[in-house]
Amino acid sequence: MRLKISDYFFLVAFFIANSHAEEQRQYIPIATSYFSEVNIPSFRENSESKNCHINILNPYNASIGGSGYRHAIIKNMKSVYNELGFSFICFEKFSDDWQKGRAIQFDEQKKIWIKNIKNRLDTSDDPELANILDKVTEIKNIKAKNSQGFAITEDDINGDEERRRRMLDFCLIHKTQVLCGNGRIMMLNDPRSNLLPYALEIIQSIEFLD
Repeated sequence: MRLKISDYFFLVAFFIANSHAEEQRQYIPIATSYFSEVNIPSFRENSESKNCHINILNPYNASIGGSGYRHAIIKNMKSVYNELGFSFICFEKFSDDWQKGRAIQFDEQKKIWIKNIKNRLDTSDDPELANILDKVTEIKNIKAKNSQGFAITEDDINGDEERRRRMLDFCLIHKTQVLCGNGRIMMLNDPRSNLLPYALEIIQSIEFLD
């Protein structure tokens, strides 16, 4: 199976406080008045490629963007899974780089993104793998401040069942640019650890600054 481009993304990590109280294992809306203006590096680093200049919800002043790793503490989210990590990279819309390895296809008639597992696989992959991935992959069309795109969730199918996770992969399209990201959002053995609502709130807060 081919490696995802997101494996090479710059990492933006949001660490979420762990709660052991049963009644607190729920979605707690985060503060929506704190934003950061950042530049996300281009996938193709040359003079003609532009970074994605964005504004993003950042209630606890995470250090976002740039080379290397950046970490921050988000204090008031309640989850039994204590880490929400995003990676970001910027693409040119008319390049095919950002669609490679993603289980998506644009339906020109309906004007929406739909699931296409074949685009996730190499031609050398076992055909049965497509059936397995189809059962653990979901597609959601999303809109942010001035962009739209898709979010893909995919569950681990290999490894220790106690350690398998649900991954989130997304792309937002704005004019000639595409911002993509990837991160883990849930431990499969505990549905209460689901951090998807937080991830979507942050993603849908994004505004491209022209």
